[in-house]
Amino acid sequence: MNKTIASFLTLFLMTFGCALAQENPKFLSLGDRNTTVPYVFLFEEFSREGESRDQFMARIAPKLRAFSDQTSFEACGVIAENEKGMFGIRVGSNNSHIACVNVHDFVPLGMTASRVTIHSHGTEKGYKPNKSDFLLRPDLGAKLGYGAGRPMNIRRGQDLNMFSEVDIATGEEGYLATETGVIFQSKGGRVVSL
Repeated sequence: MNKTIASFLTLFLMTFGCALAQENPKFLSLGDRNTTVPYVFLFEEFSREGESRDQFMARIAPKLRAFSDQTSFEACGVIAENEKGMFGIRVGSNNSHIACVNVHDFVPLGMTASRVTIHSHGTEKGYKPNKSDFLLRPDLGAKLGYGAGRPMNIRRGQDLNMFSEVDIATGEEGYLATETGVIFQSKGGRVVSL
């Protein structure tokens, strides 16, 4: 896989500042290409007293999966922590079947972002790519051999229960909300079920 594409697909945009912690933007800027993608805030959640990060992710994973099952879009968020060891997250979507932008400054107030995220895959069924899909994956049409004026339908979506090649290529730590719970990819790509 092209390293530039893999780097882009990590989509860890760090250009937004702390103002996002208090706002729900309607669009996110992809600063490197002077374009924007839609952003839909879904929910904010906090860990319970004594709840580990893994337990917290296992508890909220069904919410991400439910959104994706209903819409066929990915959902994602950056896990944050406060000085007392409590975790929090703000989850959103870019209304894309195949990607989701994580903004590391977009976390609950009073919390510090980690480098760890959670996301859900959109759908394993076929779909017709939308504008968000092409904005987040500009290589999509060319990769599949589609040109101008040729209709495009993807016959198969993503595996809902396994990290994608793109997820693995980032080498970043993160969780995936699956149909049966949550799995974790450690730095370097080792995957464990929780």
